[in-house]
Amino acid sequence: DIPAATQLFTTDWVVRYMVDNSLGKKYLEHYPDSPVKGKLKYLLPGDITPDQSDFDITRIQVMDNAMGSGHILAYAFDVLMTMYEDQGYAKREAANSIIQNNLFGLEIDRRAFQLSYFSLMMKLRRYDRQALNRSVMPNIHVFIAAPAVTEEFLHSLKASSEVIDEIQDIAAHFMDAKTLGSIIELPANYDYAGMRNALEPVATAQKISLFGNQQTAQQLLEIIATAETMTQRYDVVV
Repeated sequence: DIPAATQLFTTDWVVRYMVDNSLGKKYLEHYPDSPVKGKLKYLLPGDITPDQSDFDITRIQVMDNAMGSGHILAYAFDVLMTMYEDQGYAKREAANSIIQNNLFGLEIDRRAFQLSYFSLMMKLRRYDRQALNRSVMPNIHVFIAAPAVTEEFLHSLKASSEVIDEIQDIAAHFMDAKTLGSIIELPANYDYAGMRNALEPVATAQKISLFGNQQTAQQLLEIIATAETMTQRYDVVV
């Protein structure tokens, strides 16, 4: 019932208001006289506190942790494009950097996630005709419920007991992930690299296990990617 109740578009002016006064404002703290300001239609009037720290547009990370069909991320893409152009980037280079470095999203409904994915890839395709022929992947994830982690599966992993414990722990946190989504509270100190190193050989094995170990490993790798996105810090959350 969730999509029918919640997947209505946030009205366009609300999306613009939120992004203009978060992402837009952050940029103007560093470049108060930028022509970008004139393109932020819903920027609230008032003084903006200057920020003298170093600024790198490729490091600004924008998160929508309940992205629906991607309305906010699509507009954030457009705002980021004006910022990249203001920084002197070519549009093709800027579009690829935005998809790979700047935008992040989470969603519990797979159909809505697919719409977000399509929307962002079409944004990229507008500026880079070869985008769909390369392995460019948006940093967006759909929550999946954790598979059953059996003793037989754990014995198939070549990993330390600490990494095995973390795999069990992250699976426990994601048992109800399709209901809880981004309100799941995760420890901040998971060894993501260690878990990947343990799971990837099983996930990519040429011989498919009779016990479904390969599918379990693949699902856990997807969960780990989602968890890592959840535990990062972001410059802008809309």
